[in-house]
Amino acid sequence: MILSGTKDTTSFVCGPDNPLGLQVLFKLDGHAGSTATYIARKEHGGWNGILHGGVIFSLMDEAFGWCLYFQSIPAVTVRIETSFHKPIPIGTRLHIRAWITRQRRKLFDAKAEIRVDSAEGTVGGIKCRALHHPCAGNSQTAKISGGPMNNTALDFKIREFEPGDELAFRLLNEEWITREFVLEPKDVYSLSNPQATILDKGGRIFFALQNGDAVGCCALVVIAPGEFEVAKMAVTQTCQGAGIGRRLLQKVVDEARTSGATRLYLETNHKLTPAIHLYEAVGFRRLPPDRVVPSPYARADVSMELSFLTPAQ
Repeated sequence: MILSGTKDTTSFVCGPDNPLGLQVLFKLDGHAGSTATYIARKEHGGWNGILHGGVIFSLMDEAFGWCLYFQSIPAVTVRIETSFHKPIPIGTRLHIRAWITRQRRKLFDAKAEIRVDSAEGTVGGIKCRALHHPCAGNSQTAKISGGPMNNTALDFKIREFEPGDELAFRLLNEEWITREFVLEPKDVYSLSNPQATILDKGGRIFFALQNGDAVGCCALVVIAPGEFEVAKMAVTQTCQGAGIGRRLLQKVVDEARTSGATRLYLETNHKLTPAIHLYEAVGFRRLPPDRVVPSPYARADVSMELSFLTPAQ
């Protein structure tokens, strides 16, 4: 699939002028995603009464293209990893969604999925990586390839926020938020301009880097003199299980204590069990109900804190 300048109105998946095509209308989803709906039609079937697997693939592939197109990044697909979970009967209403999970210099990682109206959940998914670079003329191209990273060989370092890290900070957080929940107004506000919402107010942001690319992040947000909220912690899914989150969190806790902090606070959700265990491992404890304050996030139903008996000297 090639995207350059404007979309072709006869495209098989999204072209409104192709009578034999799918004629799917994609819309922007959040800051770095796309979404659409499609009802499986008989003329796009494979086995009797079943939607053709190539159509399922094409819908998710097209969703990727629109993710990048909405970001003014034309793309061409070269390789994708696909998972088909169950057949889709003709007549089924499908919800297609794709989202960019992170940026690594000129590389863009992304995922897509298809869900149905019923309670069956996800029926298909793909992973890809997009490479954005200039090509001849006024158009641009991107190459997409798939597959998870090899976490057994991760070599990473941790550093603080630098100019240009804004997009990585946003994409890393949007990846896990949109996977588990939905973006809320407070998310959009804090992720849209971390310089103004976090750093200029005395906060700090730390990144975990692998081969120079951001694979994790965590912020210290000032909430009172000597107190910080540990917030916007994320490790991209392909790098989870390698100890990055633990080392990143420990670095943030150590830096807070060294700076003279007396208390750290965080909010999370009860279903994020691995994250809660990690917080407890570095010393965080749940707040009793009588000390919990209302959160601006609808998903926050667990409050935790870590108190330092004496500030570090």
